[in-house]
Amino acid sequence: MLYSLKGKGAWSETAAASPETDDLALALLQKTAGSITFFPLQIFNNYQTSGKGIKTLNFNGVKASKETISNGTYFIHRRLNVMTDGKPAGATKTFVDFMLSGQGQHLVIDAGFLPIQ
Repeated sequence: MLYSLKGKGAWSETAAASPETDDLALALLQKTAGSITFFPLQIFNNYQTSGKGIKTLNFNGVKASKETISNGTYFIHRRLNVMTDGKPAGATKTFVDFMLSGQGQHLVIDAGFLPIQ
């Protein structure tokens, strides 16, 4: 995969690998000097807590955290999405309603994701 800005040339002629799992990304990161990768914040926190020796990239002096991602000052992140094919109905609607409920959002937080604000 090569990255570029729309209407401009590629940033690099070297393709970027996207490992299939977080553990494969960690292994690649640890054995390749100067490499970078991406992890969901909760996975990064788990790896850091278990002493994997990795760190986040700070942008404009801002470190990745639940707070800085929530308030938008750390701009590199992805959202947890629930998508349906059309307006949800039946069991799908029940699931979506649960995910948006207080109990569902509590489970989202317990899993290490940020709740809907």
